[in-house]
Amino acid sequence: MMPTKKSQHYISATNNSKHSIKYLQNKVMEYFIKYNRCQIEIQYYDSIIKNCSKNITSKDDLIQYVNYIDEIINHLSEDAQEIFKNEFVVSNNNSWWERKYNRSKYFKVKKNALSEFLLYAS
Repeated sequence: MMPTKKSQHYISATNNSKHSIKYLQNKVMEYFIKYNRCQIEIQYYDSIIKNCSKNITSKDDLIQYVNYIDEIINHLSEDAQEIFKNEFVVSNNNSWWERKYNRSKYFKVKKNALSEFLLYAS
């Protein structure tokens, strides 16, 4: 469920603009480390189940988390979606932004994108 403007998550997320871009990026990376791990576990779920005897997260829970992050990305502004797809989902080209933004504009857009993501995810 996406937070509403009256929720506690919204109140705390509005303070994200006071944080450094590095802090915001580290918070967002926590979500995407889990997101990428879940995608890998979904892909190899049958092999993991056969070869592991410890407690394994259900495939439905993994899919639910991936869908949750995808839904957040789909609710972001167009610029924020572009930031996330190029830096957290695909991340093949670190200089993708140079064709569209100057350096200061890029970091401003990126900070807004990170804050916007945390607004929904927190």
